[in-house]
Amino acid sequence: MAKDSTQHKSAGRALVKDAIELITETVGLQEEKTVIDLLISGANSANATTATNAWSSASSTPLTDIREAIRLIRVNWHITPDTLIIDPSLEKDLLIHADVKDMVKYTSDRLLTLGQDAGRSRAFPGGLCGLDVYVSDAVYTTSVLSGAAETALMDGTKAIVMKRGATTGVNFVAKDLNSNRWYDYLTRATMLDIQKVFQPVIFRSKQIAVISGV
Repeated sequence: MAKDSTQHKSAGRALVKDAIELITETVGLQEEKTVIDLLISGANSANATTATNAWSSASSTPLTDIREAIRLIRVNWHITPDTLIIDPSLEKDLLIHADVKDMVKYTSDRLLTLGQDAGRSRAFPGGLCGLDVYVSDAVYTTSVLSGAAETALMDGTKAIVMKRGATTGVNFVAKDLNSNRWYDYLTRATMLDIQKVFQPVIFRSKQIAVISGV
């Protein structure tokens, strides 16, 4: 096959595209896991609270649990949080809970649908208790090649209430570590840059509250 053939260039670019997507997604998962782990471990102990019962139980009081986390942040840091972070299983538990269904019914005019994608929950477009609801549904494996079991990035027994934004913390990324180039017969090149260090830092731990036992 000639070096300048259409088939050769298309196949080469496809290989590079696949490699870029794999690296990008892997780095993205590592970054998200690092942030979530830090939010849970870095939350101030004074804001720690435990749910009355698991939110899957009919006798649980998720709205009371969330409001208690909000109260702790207000008391300990005099700021109002705006974000609730949960995993898909907790989103489902909240969605079918009688207390939450009543609240959503009167605070949202949109159809209730499970928002299983990472990011803002489509199940709660109006939020809960004044908080924007975010769902972390990403999973990772310890080794893709060995077929290791998938593990959720977000612990299904914890929920995070926090003030979103730079006042709580920021992410630092250092300069490039290296660059790999796909050579395409002097006509075109694809650059692949890998960032050296991703480091999230929490400035104000009292702006984060963790609800355990949910």
